[in-house]
Amino acid sequence: MKKILFLASALTLPVSLAYPAVVLTNQYTFDDQSYVDSAGTADGLPTVSAGDGSYLTSPTFVTTTPDGAGHALYVGADQGTLKSGFVLDKGLISTSSGSVSLWVQATDSGTSRWLLNDVYNTGIGVQIPNNPALRVRAAIGGTVSGNLVWTTNTWNHIVFTWNNNFDGLGGNQGAFYFNGSLIGSTFGYSADVDPSATEGYGFYIGGFNLEDSDENLAAQFKGYLDNIQIYTGVLDASEVTYLYNNPGLAVVPEPSAVALFGLGGAFLAYRARRRSRA
Repeated sequence: MKKILFLASALTLPVSLAYPAVVLTNQYTFDDQSYVDSAGTADGLPTVSAGDGSYLTSPTFVTTTPDGAGHALYVGADQGTLKSGFVLDKGLISTSSGSVSLWVQATDSGTSRWLLNDVYNTGIGVQIPNNPALRVRAAIGGTVSGNLVWTTNTWNHIVFTWNNNFDGLGGNQGAFYFNGSLIGSTFGYSADVDPSATEGYGFYIGGFNLEDSDENLAAQFKGYLDNIQIYTGVLDASEVTYLYNNPGLAVVPEPSAVALFGLGGAFLAYRARRRSRA
């Protein structure tokens, strides 16, 4: 069973830090060989074989994981002829600010493969683009935010974040991290991240399009996926580094810590008032 990191802090921290910037809303660990959302209630819907003429097949579960425990998801075993993965409701994606973290291991060197996709022009996605091979990038609001060459048969950690109107003046900001390091950022991407703006699409994990058709068969990713996490709010660099150094963990504020922040801030304010009256 994968663990959760609880962030706690001393009472002496300012009350302005009482509420964390990020909240884990959805998590898919695959440890119980299912698509259950261990952080929320949005279970995934796997692709399944529909008989003759179908372009879908079910993913499988493997014990090859980045932390050496539990299970991971294997998609794309029949890459080029069948699609496999799972689908989430596109409404999971925050239209103000958010973050996605996942572990991935490609098992072939094919290009134009999509690890995940949520309405490309107004949503988010991670792709191994056409040229050169094995270069990974994130698309946020239709704008590419970073590229980096990687290798097959090795676990890699990917995080990307977005923040619509981060400056209060309509400015948009996105960031892309690979194995704990910032490799690209996007300022003023073309459109707010708003998957709900396009109807008829889901949040596809494992390919560009997981509909039962021959469309985008070549965009199917082949490899392993593990510990997919969706947050509201923007993960900062230290939180991304923690996730990279601790595969299987998630950044989750401890409710009692939030209460301690509030009590600590109230106590400091009370002492300040007492001193001002002395």
